[in-house]
Amino acid sequence: KTGDLQQDVAANASLFAGHLEAMVRRYPDQWNWLGFHRNGRTPRSEMVKKTEPIGEEDRFSF
Repeated sequence: KTGDLQQDVAANASLFAGHLEAMVRRYPDQWNWLGFHRNGRTPRSEMVKKTEPIGEEDRFSF
């Protein structure tokens, strides 16, 4: 941790993406467990939880 939230989030996201990419490359036949391939299942719009809009003070932005 650097103490800089944005930098820490970006670094962790990059690290995670790198590990994920390595696993997909190592086991390409297992990639669809990620849920990218939906193939006729419930449309994403029906899966989205309906929530109230958040205020600016609650929004995490870069």
